[in-house]
Amino acid sequence: MTPAVQNAKLSNDLAPEVEVGSDFMVANNWGFFAEVKKAFLTTHATGNIPVAPGVLYPISGRVGLDPWVYATGVTFHF
Repeated sequence: MTPAVQNAKLSNDLAPEVEVGSDFMVANNWGFFAEVKKAFLTTHATGNIPVAPGVLYPISGRVGLDPWVYATGVTFHF
């Protein structure tokens, strides 16, 4: 059985990230935190699709992976 995409490659990249957050103390040792993060990553993929025996069609694509991440939690200091 022939794979759907042959010679698949995906680029590895580093990207900047922005983060904002803070701790909010409601007692001497108890509090909560909240933060927001945004990443800016673009990756490039290439490969070949077999269209006939011995014939490969080259494909490529670019995808922006730029999620927003939200986090909250409880803080306890000893």
